Parts: sequence; C-alpha cells; structure tokens
Amino acid sequence: MAIRSITRFAVTGLTTIVLLVGGLILVANRHINSASIRLCDQYCDRLHAEVLERTIHFLEPASRMAVLSAALSRSGTVNLADIDATEPYMIDIIGVYTQLAMSNLGYENGNFLMARKLKDGGVATKTIFRDTADSHARWIYRNEHGDVTETMRSDEIAYDPREREWYQGAKSTGTTFWSDLYIFFTDKTPGITAAHPVVGPDNRFIGVIGLDIELSRISRVLEAAGHAGSGVSFILNADQEAVAYPHRNPVIRTSGDDSRSALIHEVAHGWVVAGCEAFAREGRTRFVYDVDNVQYMASFSNLPHGLGKDWVLATIVPVDAVVGSVGVIHKGVNIAAIAVIGVAVICLIGIRWRRFM
Repeated sequence: MAIRSITRFAVTGLTTIVLLVGGLILVANRHINSASIRLCDQYCDRLHAEVLERTIHFLEPASRMAVLSAALSRSGTVNLADIDATEPYMIDIIGVYTQLAMSNLGYENGNFLMARKLKDGGVATKTIFRDTADSHARWIYRNEHGDVTETMRSDEIAYDPREREWYQGAKSTGTTFWSDLYIFFTDKTPGITAAHPVVGPDNRFIGVIGLDIELSRISRVLEAAGHAGSGVSFILNADQEAVAYPHRNPVIRTSGDDSRSALIHEVAHGWVVAGCEAFAREGRTRFVYDVDNVQYMASFSNLPHGLGKDWVLATIVPVDAVVGSVGVIHKGVNIAAIAVIGVAVICLIGIRWRRFM
C-alpha cells in the first residue's frame, strides 16, 4: 500500500510538473514574443526616421536651389536670360552640393545650358544655340581647378529641353516639379530632376531650371543607414518601380537600346518583395509578416509631397536580427522547459512500466 501511495504521489507530482511547465512555456512565449515585437517596433521606428531624414536632406537641396535660382532671376540679382553669363553660376550650383550631378537651364526659344560633373573632378558644360542663324552646340571641358582643357563644336543639336518632362512639368504647373524616373540624355544613367520655372524682373517667362540627381547617389545614402542583420531601406513609387535600392546601381533594366526603371521584384530579395506585395494589397504602413518561417517587420511611409511623386520609403528588418539576445533567451527557455518535460515524461513512463511489470 505504501509503495502504491508513493507511486500515485509521484505520478500526480510529475503530471503536475508537466502541466505547470507546459503552461509556463505558453505564457513565457506569449510575453517574450510580445516583447520581441515591441523591441523590433521601436528599432524600426528609429531606423525608419533616420533613413527618412537622410533621404529628405539628400533630395531637398535640388528643389531648394531650383527655387532660389528662380527667385534670384526674378529679382534681377542673377541674369539667367544671358546664357553665356549664366555658365559660371550653373557650374557653381553643382559644386556646392555633391548629390547634384547636373544643372540644366532650358530656354523658351530652344537654347540650352548644362553643367555636368566629370569622374575626374572636372566639369563639362554644353550650350545649345538655337536662336541664331548658325545653330550649333558647344562643349567646354574644365579640369578640377577650373581651367579650360578642351572646347568642341557640334552641329548636332537634337536635344530640345522644351520636349523634356521636367521642362513641361515646371512650365505647366508654375511651381517646383519633380520628374518621374528617366534615363539622362547625356550620361545614359537613371535619375530624377527637380525643376522650377524661371522669369525675369519684368515677369517674362525665360525658361526652366532643372537640377539632376543620379539614382545611384540616393542608393548610397540608403546603404549608409545602420541596419541590423540583413535589414534594408529603399524607395519605390506607385508603379512598384525601385527609385532607389541599396547595392543595386544602377536601378535599371536594359533591352537593346531601350532602358527602363527596374521593378522592385527585379532587384529585391523574395522576403522584401513579399512585404511590398502585402503593403500594396492591404495598405498597412506597419506590420509583421512571415516568409519561410522567418518573421519580418515592415514600415512604409510617404515621402513629403514636395520631394517626389507618390514615393514611398520602406524599411524591412528580420525580427530575429533585431531582438538579438532576447531571441537567444527565448530559445534557451524553450529548450530548458522541453528538457524538464522530457525528463518528467520519461519518469512517468518508467513508473507505469514498473507497475505493469
């Protein structure tokens, strides 16, 4: 009888241990998961805000300088109507801001002035004269010290600024206009242009000034953000085109002589594409989702209206990469609990087997 009582007590105790530990596992998992998501949420908030600030600071100078140039022309401080006198000003603009690849000034009479940075630190300017009997284009190359190293003349003047989206958009809206993604005519690289209409002191329309930013430069800004593990921040537009994506320079696809902006699924990992598809489908700006049994947190927000056309900044990070030690503790607790339950179950089996024998 004493042995039977001890056995019954042992069985009851071990069963209680199994149930208790099992319940503790469920409660602990729930709290740890909740804590992990909160930690990841806070990290995502901080990172997303940092990347957004970096992106705004990178893009704003283009629109601000375009607006400032138009204001200087209106006040008569800078005579942008004089194409030759304007050349030094256009060179200075791209020298002040490293993110500006080119400055363009298109005139209503078809004339055109462009200043472009060169890889060796120099500057090239292109001037198209259409309002003379001797229509031609002139290239002037300068070294990093500003000394002229070469001057070229061409009778080829196929480029007409009045046909470009940035010119037409700024002229028709009468205010700052951001172009869609396109391939720059001269460098054949993808980029965007911030443009603003230009008038003289007499309020006569002169043309449009446009400042170019190469997409590869925006991508490098995104690369500089401190992501945990394999997290990523990127910019996409309403057509799911990748405006900027880290480590993808340039963000274009070519077919023969034709080039186009790459879609997000053509440059991103599958888990990133899954997050973008969920955002497009459900419209949520912050959510957690699973891909191949891995949890990810995604954050989407629109860039300020003045910095693009329906552009969205996205940040996606693996939850495990953020929670770090919390995840290790979580796994350790589960392993220890399972071990306790395993020992208890083995003891129960042993007791039952002993009684059976």
